[in-house]
Formats: sequence, C-alpha cells, structure tokens
Amino acid sequence: MMYVRRYTAIDDLKTDIAHRLRPICSHFPDEEFAALIDQIARIEYKYAQKAAETVPQTHFADKPQAHTD
Repeated sequence: MMYVRRYTAIDDLKTDIAHRLRPICSHFPDEEFAALIDQIARIEYKYAQKAAETVPQTHFADKPQAHTD
C-alpha cells in the first residue's frame, strides 16, 4: 500500500479545493479564503483516512484469473 505524507496530501487538497472554490468565493479576503480552504482540506483528509481504514485490504487484491482449459 502506498502512503502519502499527511502534509503533502493536505497541501494537494488545498490546491485542488482552492482552484475549484476561488471563482465562487471571489469576494472573500485572501486571509479568510486561505483559512476556509485549510479547514475544508483538513476535514476532507480526516474523513478520507477514516474511509480508507474501513475498506478491507482484500478489496484491493487482484482478482483471481479465470482458468481456461
């Protein structure tokens, strides 16, 4: 399983979220917008981690190949 460092994942999330929300939140001051993006990214990361813990590892295993004799 590949692990991503927490700060890298959150930074990536912040970049993606900011890109999508900036046009909608153009009236937000930069400081307030940055705080909002940080909060959203941390929450998204938290719940993504919890979701990843609930998926059994066997879910990601390769499917057995069908035998053709």
